[in-house]
Amino acid sequence: MTRKCPYCDYTTEDASAFTCPHDHSPLAEVRVAALRLSFQDGTVVEVGPGEEVRLGRDPEWSGHAGWLGAFARVSRRHATVGLRGNGTAYVVAEDDTRNDTYVDGAAVRKGLSTTLGDGCTLRLSTQLSARVSLPEEAR
Repeated sequence: MTRKCPYCDYTTEDASAFTCPHDHSPLAEVRVAALRLSFQDGTVVEVGPGEEVRLGRDPEWSGHAGWLGAFARVSRRHATVGLRGNGTAYVVAEDDTRNDTYVDGAAVRKGLSTTLGDGCTLRLSTQLSARVSLPEEAR
């Protein structure tokens, strides 16, 4: 959690810090707007503004390969999910994936960006689905 002094530029990640060391003002929690993917197995993946997350079973390509390895129908390099700075969320199915990606039941064309809406369902192959939550300012 990030906290910031409302009167100066002091910012900290220290969860035990509640006052500014400069003027002793109470620190305010800074909420970073993020795209959230809530998968049916309980895993939550967050994507910050201007970031992309690769989803697949290849550990050299995806930081999520560990838990995705349990899903044989998820490709090694399946899809990339991102959140543009303007709040638009998207998914791109990788060109070399052998398994399909779906948004609300509609197949995503490989290599093309498809917009994700708040509350939609993202499905990787036939095995794994996630509920999409967008930051309030992007809704």
